[in-house]
Amino acid sequence: MYRCHRCDYSTPHRHVLKAHLSKKKSCEDKNDNRIVVNDDLSVATSTEEESSPLQNQQRYVGGRKMNKRTKQDGTAFECACGRCFNQKHNLYRHRKTCLQVTNSATSVTQDYMRNLESKVTQLQERVQALSNTPSSSTTNTSNNVTINNIQVNAFGREDMSGVSEQVLDACLRRTDAGLADLIKNIHFDNACNRNVRARIENKEYIECHDGTDWNYKRKDPVLKNIVDNGHRIMSEHFDDHTDRLKKNMSHALFDYVCDWLRKMEKSNYRMYTEVMETVFLLIINQSSKCIFP
Repeated sequence: MYRCHRCDYSTPHRHVLKAHLSKKKSCEDKNDNRIVVNDDLSVATSTEEESSPLQNQQRYVGGRKMNKRTKQDGTAFECACGRCFNQKHNLYRHRKTCLQVTNSATSVTQDYMRNLESKVTQLQERVQALSNTPSSSTTNTSNNVTINNIQVNAFGREDMSGVSEQVLDACLRRTDAGLADLIKNIHFDNACNRNVRARIENKEYIECHDGTDWNYKRKDPVLKNIVDNGHRIMSEHFDDHTDRLKKNMSHALFDYVCDWLRKMEKSNYRMYTEVMETVFLLIINQSSKCIFP
């Protein structure tokens, strides 16, 4: 005989007792949670899963049967608003429309935005303070300008002490790229010769330093001046060291360098234009790396 420990309901069938314990509405507790075992039921039978009321009660939360997705401790999935669900996906669907969860997320977002606005304000104040501070790195004197304690030579009056024979030999071997390397060596590797600069937003003009101040000039005449000056230096070096260069170069390379110098001297339109564009990009890139007033 199988008996309910709460209401003393008894039945000779085990499945009937299981159905009785599985009702959504629990039966009335008449025995103050005492476990009563019938004399006809052995101790082994009373310890089976079906006759263990405490285990069966843990399978029910709020009168609803918990399936395999229930938490391991037997509790339901609870929302921040207090509602409980026996399945996780039900809780997830509820949170999409739960006002308390939505308000909490909105509050967190607002706090985050306020924090960002505070940081932006602090950065703006620091930038403003720095911009109002007079710079001590630029000093104006009569007839010349000193930038970062370095006197800048006027455009066309560059210091050529850094251009060695080894540098010119390497430049000749690279022709177009070598001419760009030579211009970089003259106008940017030597801090005193940083007298030309260009800005990406202004592609029609180049700024040149005249020894006193920066002046805007048309791009093409300035680039032609720079390219012609570099070509002249390379040509003079080639003429002065022709025999040595011929021995150090392969026959094909020597002929190619001669042909390149000749075409550049005649201002071959396509080659000359490509070299000028390369030099202009070089000036823009180098200007962005230098600190100018």
